[in-house]
Amino acid sequence: IESILRQTYKNFELIIVDDGSTDNSSVRVKDFHDGRIVYLSKENGGVASARNMGLDHADGEYCVFIDADDELNSDTYLEELVAQSEYDYVVSGLTHCYFMNSMEQGRNAVSPGEHKGITLNEMPCDFFIKGFVHTCCGKLYKRDIIEENHLRFEHVRLSEDSLFNANYLKFIKSWKLIDRAGYSYIHRRNGENATAKFFRSDIDVYIDLNQKLKELPVNKGIIKKTMYAQFLAICLRAIKNKRATYEQRKSDLKYILRKPYVRSTLLTTVTTLGEWMTGLVVCTGNLRLYSIWAKLV
Repeated sequence: IESILRQTYKNFELIIVDDGSTDNSSVRVKDFHDGRIVYLSKENGGVASARNMGLDHADGEYCVFIDADDELNSDTYLEELVAQSEYDYVVSGLTHCYFMNSMEQGRNAVSPGEHKGITLNEMPCDFFIKGFVHTCCGKLYKRDIIEENHLRFEHVRLSEDSLFNANYLKFIKSWKLIDRAGYSYIHRRNGENATAKFFRSDIDVYIDLNQKLKELPVNKGIIKKTMYAQFLAICLRAIKNKRATYEQRKSDLKYILRKPYVRSTLLTTVTTLGEWMTGLVVCTGNLRLYSIWAKLV
């Protein structure tokens, strides 16, 4: 909150959605005494329901999303986004900060570069392949596009941001990527993130995302590379699931590989030799073979 209130751009409303917290958030928010803050409270329902509640109460012309455990590392972050508001979709870089049990392990700034265009086919492949499409953080959205097309976040366990972006991109007429990384995106390696766990239903979300991205006017090879990373990640989560027995992990992997597009994407996507070999080994469904390969690489 402090990093937002420090912004040089002052004309905004800060909608804070308390999604059933138990840490006296309401008291801490009231301590700021800032008229731009709109505090909303609800029963715990997850990221999608919290963001949708925020959208339902938004009055501004533009929307920017900031996760509760993230922060802005630049006081000019909002100013730089709004300066490009003539475009329907503005994307900045992210500073990835890695934590293990509350201790920072390192950080890495990733930028999409400086580009602009009208059609999605003009957008650099790095926007998709380097994962910018998978988060709503570091972006400026036009609220009229969101409302006119009845866009909201889907109630899924993960990848709600990816699905929202895929739906939003269908309606834009211009876009701008800016070479800045004023948003600190926090990664926690102690199992707190949704993507650190495995559920069979997750693969259906990825299948849906794959279909939505393929509907966009973008080179299908780029979409294939984008989904390669997602399909491989869920396979590895099934393989490494410490809460499951060996037989259960083996069964879960086979379940994923039987889904449409998964095996073909892992086997035919043009990528590095090491990544392709990993995909090939995973597609055998042999956990012991994967264990040997993982030690080699």
